[in-house]
Amino acid sequence: MEKWFSWIIKHLGIVTALLFVIIIGIPIIIHICFKISAPYEFLVADWDSGSVLSYYGSVLGFLGTVILSILALYQNQEIKKEADKRSELLERTIHSPELKLSYLASYGGNYSNMQFELENISNNLADNITVGEFKVFDKSGNIIDKPNQNSLYKSHLSGKEKLTFSFINGKLDESNLKLEFIISCEDKFHNNLHYKATMIIVNPDYCSYTLNFVRI
Repeated sequence: MEKWFSWIIKHLGIVTALLFVIIIGIPIIIHICFKISAPYEFLVADWDSGSVLSYYGSVLGFLGTVILSILALYQNQEIKKEADKRSELLERTIHSPELKLSYLASYGGNYSNMQFELENISNNLADNITVGEFKVFDKSGNIIDKPNQNSLYKSHLSGKEKLTFSFINGKLDESNLKLEFIISCEDKFHNNLHYKATMIIVNPDYCSYTLNFVRI
């Protein structure tokens, strides 16, 4: 249905011309046909132009009813989709944990051995917590470091609990570096949840950074 609407909008001139022919042109043609004498006897109609126009009007009315019914069904389907999305979002909100990530410190200076705090800000259990591969990209998008060790000591967080963990990484003394890693967990129904952490080190000398942590 959306494709039809897109096509109509893109070809509005053609649609307007077709509507003009259907609504105005065909009745005029019918009127003219009944004003012209038939060249053969078998072409002489047994009905008048008024009957034909009345029939044509009934056909147009039927088509209009069908189109309106299709539009109503489409609208109801879209409303149902939106309602299902809201229900799913509400279900996730009720039963899913919500995690918050904060950067705490660098034990070796220049963002080496970085420490983070992970907090469950909801009242729902976050279980089987894992921290994925840690990647460091330079400003050209090249991977310059992939430390694969972290100090995550706990695999679950109850509601409102916190934990800290750190990566064993070298010094990051370049500007405009991007750090990425994934944190995964399960809710109480064993549904997998994934969060992506992205940290931009603007200037390592002044502890200038931005941290973004979103559910994916």
